[in-house]
Amino acid sequence: MRKLEAYIDEKIKSRSLIVSTGNHIVDAIISAKTTLASSHNIDFKYNIFLPGHIAVSNTDLCAILSNLLDNAIEACCKIQDNRYIAFDMIVVKNQLNIKITNSTNGKYKMENGGFRTTKQGDLHGIGIHHIKSIVENYNGLYDIKAEKDSFTAQISIPLIIKTNKKQ
Repeated sequence: MRKLEAYIDEKIKSRSLIVSTGNHIVDAIISAKTTLASSHNIDFKYNIFLPGHIAVSNTDLCAILSNLLDNAIEACCKIQDNRYIAFDMIVVKNQLNIKITNSTNGKYKMENGGFRTTKQGDLHGIGIHHIKSIVENYNGLYDIKAEKDSFTAQISIPLIIKTNKKQ
């Protein structure tokens, strides 16, 4: 796994990226999704302030960001006007905070108190569940706010784990 991560990291470093935060995984994902959003006439604004290293695995970070942004782009593509994505990713007081808001048509499928995918096929509909699972593994918080014309997902992940050791 380490060899694969090193290979991917080297490939990412060798490409010119739109976004340059110092975190190569974040840079690659946000650059790719910015280009994709632009190709669909979606206004994609981002605000990212990160240290060089985040105590979240590259695999988990990739899953969270890719799922959130793919869902946002898909939602925007279902409407004609005012297509936008606002993405914030910052570390404050040892908490990784991610917030994404996107325009939407306000049509949501609900099942058992949760969101159900509108995508067809067996390989769809696990994104939000997967994100929640990852966030919970880091003892973080995940919140969704679905409104008539916007959808917001907020994630907060503690970056320092405290242990209760007896002295």
